Amino acid sequence: LASAGRALDKVRTGLKLVDIVLKIGEGAGLPLIPAVCSAARGVLQVVQASRTVINDVLSAAQRTIDVLELLQLMAQNVKRMDVTSRASVEDRMRELQRLLEDVRSAVAAFGKKGWLRHA
Repeated sequence: LASAGRALDKVRTGLKLVDIVLKIGEGAGLPLIPAVCSAARGVLQVVQASRTVINDVLSAAQRTIDVLELLQLMAQNVKRMDVTSRASVEDRMRELQRLLEDVRSAVAAFGKKGWLRHA
């Protein structure tokens, strides 16, 4: 989440830069500065709006790690379980597997590595 915070700081800095460049560019008479600054502002605003999604993806990663840590603790107790308890745990593990596969699909829909290069 720290990297998401740094990214948000960069977006805020970028939005301030848009205003600065717009004022300087207009004063200098640079052509198309308003259009370029408007496009840049649009990119930064979309990134800023995406921070909720980014935080959700990072939260999914943390929750997955939490599950793995819990499973690590459970693995130490499996030997002490009776047959009925093991069968119940096995059913729950299948549910957990399906849930994690659904989470993986949702996170994968967020974007693929290198998407910017293909845009």
